[in-house]
Amino acid sequence: MNFKKVKISEECVGCGICESVCPVNNLLIDGTEFDPDKAKLAVKVTNGEAAVDEEVCLTCGTCTFNCPSRAISAEYEPRAS
Repeated sequence: MNFKKVKISEECVGCGICESVCPVNNLLIDGTEFDPDKAKLAVKVTNGEAAVDEEVCLTCGTCTFNCPSRAISAEYEPRAS
């Protein structure tokens, strides 16, 4: 199965773990001139709420597996045979 879309529920407590474990975010943050206000992050926590940018998200599932409040879920689609 492949991830199709990532959703964040009202259970999100804004802890930021999803933001810190995201491989896309980690690649961007490792840059020498990283500006978090201008960077296009896959997962970003603002004012205590997480949001996923579907254009940048790899749908790898790392955030869903690491969310302590189980607020992040993924819709699945079957792999083509």
